[in-house]
Amino acid sequence: MLQGVCVTIDSTPVFKNVSLCVDTGQWVSILGKSGCGKSTLLRILAGLSVAGTVEGVVSAPPRVAWMGQRDYLYDWATALGNAVLPKKMLGKVWANHITRAKDLLQQVGLGDKAHAYPYQLSGGQRQRVALVRTLMTDAPVVLMDEPFSALDSITKHRCQRLFYHMLSDKTVIMVTHDCMEALKLSDTIYILNGGLEAVWHADTPAPRQVDAPEVTRGYSTVWHRLMGGTE
Repeated sequence: MLQGVCVTIDSTPVFKNVSLCVDTGQWVSILGKSGCGKSTLLRILAGLSVAGTVEGVVSAPPRVAWMGQRDYLYDWATALGNAVLPKKMLGKVWANHITRAKDLLQQVGLGDKAHAYPYQLSGGQRQRVALVRTLMTDAPVVLMDEPFSALDSITKHRCQRLFYHMLSDKTVIMVTHDCMEALKLSDTIYILNGGLEAVWHADTPAPRQVDAPEVTRGYSTVWHRLMGGTE
């Protein structure tokens, strides 16, 4: 996807010589300190414009779905209306699109909320609607920028597991500040700090429990590397 990519803003490098290739069906997480360029990297992968100058080889996937920290639901549309928005933007919403969106809402536990408006939904419910909207794009690659950061710990845990299962047939690249979140969900964890380095690879399938041996061992490794130290 990326090979030797450098981003410079006003002659100051944000990051340099970044290469990333993700196997189909993998879930990778990118961690790094605030301001290191994680969201910029995600925007480049999405084929979006970024501040500054980009050099290197960029091969953005032809179709990607995006999930951010906010759910970005339209207040004037119901949960169902927000869910089918990707199809509406392509021209027309067909009956089969409505049926599929209703089925997905049912799968995420919102079957009875299809006609509710965003203000009538909790934060976790709104994010689940955003997940359904993401799935309705039918994109093979999903880019997520801290999608769980606005949720309380219990809702976050439930959404993490739900999202993992619902996105099991997708290639997922997630930016997060949460080491534990990355360890629970990822196949590979990268740290962006000037360059991009793979620092942890999973040996067991996700999603993992917080107290799983691989998670507790990995936390020390990832945390120390994130802080600039070594194991």
